[in-house]
Amino acid sequence: MPVTFDWEDFVILAKKLSEEAENSDIEDAYLRSSISRGYFAVFCLARNHLRDVEGLKIPTKETHKWVKNHFTGTNTKLKIKVQLERLRDDRNKADYNDEVKGLKKMAEKVLIIMNSALEDLERI
Repeated sequence: MPVTFDWEDFVILAKKLSEEAENSDIEDAYLRSSISRGYFAVFCLARNHLRDVEGLKIPTKETHKWVKNHFTGTNTKLKIKVQLERLRDDRNKADYNDEVKGLKKMAEKVLIIMNSALEDLERI
């Protein structure tokens, strides 16, 4: 029987990668990976909330857009939608752009947004 992955582990990993970046020869890789894991932690926990709490069937195509767009209605849900948009935008920059200005500040901002989004998910 397969073991279910705990997406909270990506929260821990995102924080550790960011903390260890400064002492590494590959600081940018650590920061970029932290940004990416921070986004995926929130995305997967948000997706699972829609599936497990709200009972929605998650599509296999355009899942990221679908998940984001299903956080509507309450102020908290709308805040999560905005957080997912910001995190994904930064994740795309970190994962695809050769040059990213202010990478360290971006990683710090992602961790703040990640923590806020996780608190908001707990509230709904």
